[in-house]
Amino acid sequence: MDYPALLKRAWELTWKHKILWVFGLFTSCSSQNFQFNFSGSPNSVSYEFGQGDVDQISRFLQQYGRELAAGAAVFFLCMCILVLAFWVIGALAQGSLIAGFSMAHEGTVVTFNSAWEQGVRFFGRILVINLIPLGLVLLTMVLLIISLGICIFPLICLAIPIALAVTVLVKLSATAVVVEDLSVGEAVERAWQIMQTQLAELLVIGLLLVVVGFIASLLIGAPFLLTAAPFLIGMLIGSQEALATGAGLLIGCGALYIPVMILLNAVLNTFTNGAWTLAYRRWAGIDQTI
Repeated sequence: MDYPALLKRAWELTWKHKILWVFGLFTSCSSQNFQFNFSGSPNSVSYEFGQGDVDQISRFLQQYGRELAAGAAVFFLCMCILVLAFWVIGALAQGSLIAGFSMAHEGTVVTFNSAWEQGVRFFGRILVINLIPLGLVLLTMVLLIISLGICIFPLICLAIPIALAVTVLVKLSATAVVVEDLSVGEAVERAWQIMQTQLAELLVIGLLLVVVGFIASLLIGAPFLLTAAPFLIGMLIGSQEALATGAGLLIGCGALYIPVMILLNAVLNTFTNGAWTLAYRRWAGIDQTI
């Protein structure tokens, strides 16, 4: 495989067919991981609860406990609906992006409606394929319960390679569904066959896209980090004036740059999915020009 030619072709199609960025945006949003890290500090203030505090909390819970429980339940339900909505939209966008990129490579005129219709057509099968990681997690939980936690250490050691293999399997299976119009079973079988026969090229493509994605992410995030520099300097020197100025700059410039960052991530996601689509077409024997 001519890897530079593949990446060049993927970028040419990404730049020429900008309508695909819309699907890249929603595919990207559906796969974001939001992490909230809370860490302690050696200088943190400690507080010991006394009996009076416990009694006060108890009275508060007795008075507002039902309202708090109802609010927590509503919040949890809203979060579940939001996650489900992103998951559904992500599956639709994934099918549309693969189909649109494949049509663009074949020289077919790509419009939003033409790509969207294909995404809707393959939506059900892609949704089922995207359930594979969830099924793997459930299977892992069952194994842990049955073994009473004995197999937890082997599973931890195998977690990363298994996660990478499942990610590639899902990616290739979804592409197989769209490009070759296969059933779920046939798509998974085809993806597994490619993983066995094209392992070296898979590793090279995966490594190249990881490197490209890492460099692009650094470049995309660099302006945001630069705007945060005055705020960080203010924290280090302990100057309230510098801190306030840095916070204002961070909020103002950050608010302006966030839409640009989202757009650039959509372009990157379109390019990455497009490269995988082109690579799959070669592995499946559909296109040997790359």
